[in-house]
Amino acid sequence: MEQSRGGTGRADAHETFRHPAVGEITLDCDTLTLTDRDQHLVLYSAPRGSRDINASKPL
Repeated sequence: MEQSRGGTGRADAHETFRHPAVGEITLDCDTLTLTDRDQHLVLYSAPRGSRDINASKPL
C-alpha cells in the first residue's frame, strides 16, 4: 500500500493511501504523543458519510 503524507501529526491531518483492492482513500489522521514513553499512537478514520468510509471497511 502506497502512502502520501498530507499532514504533520496534528489532529487535522489527512493522509491518502492507494490500496490495490479498494483504490485511493483519504483518511483523517490523529496522533497522540505519549511523552513519558517516547511513543506515538496514530489513529486513522474516515469522515462520516464519505465515500472513503465504505471503501475502508474491508481493510
